[in-house]
Amino acid sequence: MSEQLVNQTEPVSFGERLANSQVFADLFRDGMALVEETASYLDGPGRKESKKLERMAALAYATESMRLTTRLMQLASWLLLHRAVKEGEMSLAQANREKTKVKLAAGEAGSEDSVKLLPEHLRGLIGRSKAPGDNATEDEHLTDANTVYLVGSNRISPELHQLSEETNAQFQKMKLDYYYNDPNNPERIYFRSDHWNYAKHGIPIIFYFDGTSVDYHRPTDTIEKIDFTKMTKVARLVFETGWRIANLDHRLANSH
Repeated sequence: MSEQLVNQTEPVSFGERLANSQVFADLFRDGMALVEETASYLDGPGRKESKKLERMAALAYATESMRLTTRLMQLASWLLLHRAVKEGEMSLAQANREKTKVKLAAGEAGSEDSVKLLPEHLRGLIGRSKAPGDNATEDEHLTDANTVYLVGSNRISPELHQLSEETNAQFQKMKLDYYYNDPNNPERIYFRSDHWNYAKHGIPIIFYFDGTSVDYHRPTDTIEKIDFTKMTKVARLVFETGWRIANLDHRLANSH
């Protein structure tokens, strides 16, 4: 049933919104240019500069250049993966498997004292290498004003899934996206958060999810970023679905 649902709903392709945007085009251009510039510097002028450094500075150079290289390899992998999906060179399932191998992050930062010992050009490259990662970690699956992710509606009770779909079609008419419900999705949202404590005991659940952003679970996720109109629609959908469940003359059918 779950595989059938995934095939029928055609969840948003991995990176589709971001990869087809001008933001991604700019990010790809700048990111790959930075990779080439860094490689050229480390193999040329940087190598010569490092030989002139004192012992502590040379050690800092070796450490930070390795961190920089690792960070840019991750960035290049992330960019090429998204472009491959955009150009149809990779399927959704393949992209999801590969995505788990790409840990795009700024990495552990060196101490300020160590960084100060580095040549100016290398310090600049390190600073610039963090900016593309900040932009890239904005989740390309953050939903729009009329879309909400549903996770788990069909995992335990097919009847719950059907009731959920019918209720939405009758009332709120939102786009229900099952991207995170895909059993192959690397985020494994179904096995996280409070709903799992019910699902693992065979109790049917639906997890309504808006997606993540750079502010997810951070102090920067402030109130002005909430779309209250959308929140109202989702809340009504949850209530309407719950109301129909409460008024059934039987317990939800369980496929387990």
